[in-house]
Amino acid sequence: MRATLVGILVAVGVLAGGAAAPAQTRVSPVDQIIARCPTSAEVAGIQARTPVTFDATVLGGPLVCTAAAGSADLNAVQMRTFQSLLVLNELRFSQPLPWTPLTLGDWFAHAIRGVKVSNLPFGTGGFCCDPAGVIVVGNPGILDISRFVDPARNWNGPVQAMLETLVHEARHAEGPVHQCPPDDNTISEYGAWGVQYAFNAWVALFSGSFMTSPDIHPAAYRNTALARAGVWRQHGCLSEFADLEMRATDSPDPVVTGGTLTHSATVTNLGPGQADGVLFYEDVPAGTRVTSVTAGQGVCTPPAEANFGAVGCRLGSLAVGASTRVTIKFKVTARAGSVLRNATPETQGILPGAVAISEEREPRTDRARANHIVALETTVKAKPKPKPKKKKKPRR
Repeated sequence: MRATLVGILVAVGVLAGGAAAPAQTRVSPVDQIIARCPTSAEVAGIQARTPVTFDATVLGGPLVCTAAAGSADLNAVQMRTFQSLLVLNELRFSQPLPWTPLTLGDWFAHAIRGVKVSNLPFGTGGFCCDPAGVIVVGNPGILDISRFVDPARNWNGPVQAMLETLVHEARHAEGPVHQCPPDDNTISEYGAWGVQYAFNAWVALFSGSFMTSPDIHPAAYRNTALARAGVWRQHGCLSEFADLEMRATDSPDPVVTGGTLTHSATVTNLGPGQADGVLFYEDVPAGTRVTSVTAGQGVCTPPAEANFGAVGCRLGSLAVGASTRVTIKFKVTARAGSVLRNATPETQGILPGAVAISEEREPRTDRARANHIVALETTVKAKPKPKPKKKKKPRR
């Protein structure tokens, strides 16, 4: 067993052992939407549900979609806007959103009266509202990226950026304002920053296979969302500081192919304040499939496909000094000689395998930035060969 505490790296379940991880051939559902023009029916449906207008600053330029081809006449900004709204309407979560009982798309449609897209000053993603109930969002830029986020482009993505702005400003349209501008009082009150935090956390933990990346790192999109949630939770100016520490083990190590591997993670709140809305996340290592997930408190959701995705848990609140444990059991399908990892440092920029976060602010210390993240590695060995049966001596 080798457990390491690491900084901001990438969390991907990979299979290693003298050979590279097998290439992923899965189609990314979210990228399927982003890679094509919306149909004319989809554009009409969005306009009926949440009317969209574009001011003169974003009109013009070549058409990238056309009515003659079954879409609408759209330039790149218009196409990315409708794609973003399609993704928003298609997203479903295995746990209810913490600020509304509705689906994300239904909540959004109820919260606003329309969307206006404009070229806004640099650093301004959007604002609410002009006129009342109509949220204004900026040109998302980097329009040539045809996936949710692109690791080759510093993990940027116009659809991902626009989704965050749409959710943030829609919450403002419902009434909540920044109580201590530019921040909210706390994330737990679920103002605009709280909703933006929770949206990203739910994408990471509870979106199933919809946010699967097409790369050999299938968790890349989910991990990006989790990293961004960690940023947005710092926008609660009156939030407590809570330092979550996680210790995790793998057992047995080595594990036999076909055997059961157990990951046990204990999350402890080191304070100084209570931790509310504690979340736990772990990618499923390639070469395994989840057979069970249990938690000392709260509720856990296994991945939709047992051998693919992430485990997400809502663990509730932890008082100062309190702990809870999450136990995940995996069936090992990898060959002997492999190394099972819930994280890899091969790609920079996101987060490693098992992570615990809360709605509270993280203390700004090196220890606090690293002690809630654990990477585990387990070696796979062959099953022992059965001992040959002793031949019985014939009776004389």
